[in-house]
Amino acid sequence: MYRITLIENKTNQPYEIDGHKVIIISDNIDYTSSMLLRNRDPRNYRVEVEEFMTRKEWLIKRHRELDAQVTQLEYERLTNRSAEHKALLTYLKKQRLALKTELLDLEASEPVSVN
Repeated sequence: MYRITLIENKTNQPYEIDGHKVIIISDNIDYTSSMLLRNRDPRNYRVEVEEFMTRKEWLIKRHRELDAQVTQLEYERLTNRSAEHKALLTYLKKQRLALKTELLDLEASEPVSVN
């Protein structure tokens, strides 16, 4: 998902209509940007795009990163048997498990649609 904001070049501030900033949340950057700039002089306005994630998307991404780190450390564990290495591996595994638990709890609390 993306937060798309219409910015006035003169003030470098978000464009406002009746005191409300023009900010649109969308997953289609091209279409939304073209709609915001329609009938506006492109020298006076620009579109600012910021990507953001939901909690679930962040959990999935972070779990994937930790999974890759744990896999790498387990491979290194074949040659590096130090206590520090083992502690780091254990810590990352606990973090990964906590993320997975939170993700499963989040998925369990989501409403289920029956079609």
